[in-house]
Amino acid sequence: MSKNILSIIICFYPDTKHLTLMNESLKKSSNVLIIDNTPEYIDFSDISAEIILNGENLGIAEAQNIGLRISLERGYKYSILFDQDSIVPENMISNLSIKLDNIKKTACIGPRVFDLNCSQKMRSRVMLNHEEENNLTKVSQIIASGKLINNSTLSDIGLMESELFIDAVDHEWCWRAISKGYNIYIDEDTVMSHVLGESSYNFKLFKLTENSPTRTYYILRNYLLLIRRPYVPLYWKLRNFIILPASIFLSLIFFKGRIKRLGNVCLALRDGVFGKTGKIDGK
Repeated sequence: MSKNILSIIICFYPDTKHLTLMNESLKKSSNVLIIDNTPEYIDFSDISAEIILNGENLGIAEAQNIGLRISLERGYKYSILFDQDSIVPENMISNLSIKLDNIKKTACIGPRVFDLNCSQKMRSRVMLNHEEENNLTKVSQIIASGKLINNSTLSDIGLMESELFIDAVDHEWCWRAISKGYNIYIDEDTVMSHVLGESSYNFKLFKLTENSPTRTYYILRNYLLLIRRPYVPLYWKLRNFIILPASIFLSLIFFKGRIKRLGNVCLALRDGVFGKTGKIDGK
């Protein structure tokens, strides 16, 4: 099985002790490739895996694409993406790959994610076109970490959109896949623990996640870019039209870095309106 699957871990100032544990777990059922976006030196000497040092932050999308290109060049059947802080359960990769083997016209499959910040499973508050069969839930999108991708679909769907840099990269790829006739699934039999944001607060209609001021820029800027695209789901556009201003307003009140956050909101509005993509200026 390891010859068929490449695990791609994307890093940015990683906890190398946790990364070592991830690597030891993943290499039991796959080959492992680590892509590091950290602009400073990180000692990876204790990690027995292939590591690519970018030497700068190229964004999560481009880092993922580096790994996916290598996976395609080396003839892997599947690629599975991971963030550096995920806790991967035993047999997750084998379980996902067995299910993906038996589903037609599917771009990717992922685990049900357990958010360690709020101690609960992630579920969409807007359940549209969801179907459950054999403990598989058909969904509109899944997060990048734990996403097992069928490499044979990449020539049709394309790689991740590097110009988005970081936020909504995972969702945009899923929506693009669906627009081309592919399916996206969550395997309810597989649960992976993951940290979403620095901390989060649950409200009735939405969850307020504490992100950095820089991340706030990408969230708003990329929303303004994506709402113009016809394949992006209408429910996502409408929901964020209401929720995003409220969450940004609350983050300016409750979270640290208010001045920098406000400045980045203004930058995001300007860049989103004028269609600027890529990395935030001066970062």
